[in-house]
Amino acid sequence: MYEDAFFSLTDYQLSPAEVLFFPKSEKEEDYVEGQNLRGPEVWSRGEYELLKKAELDQCLEIFVLARDMARKILLGEIEQLREKAKSEEVRPALNPDDLFTKK
Repeated sequence: MYEDAFFSLTDYQLSPAEVLFFPKSEKEEDYVEGQNLRGPEVWSRGEYELLKKAELDQCLEIFVLARDMARKILLGEIEQLREKAKSEEVRPALNPDDLFTKK
């Protein structure tokens, strides 16, 4: 995707690019306070074989479908939270004078 999107531009066609990723470590010793630490991973341009156009199109189609599915799920969760907030009774703030007043 980088080749097609960025490196095909005239200014970048011959550039020696690097892509930096920061994946979570899978090493047990990198697990600190309930979280996996992240470490740098460098991919240099030309280090991997490029996908054919049909393969790239298929990967992009899968990404778009997954993104749309995730969006629907998140919108549903947001709507559920809104409905829950509407249905819950809103209690007024407690007035300190109410603590000592008989009703």
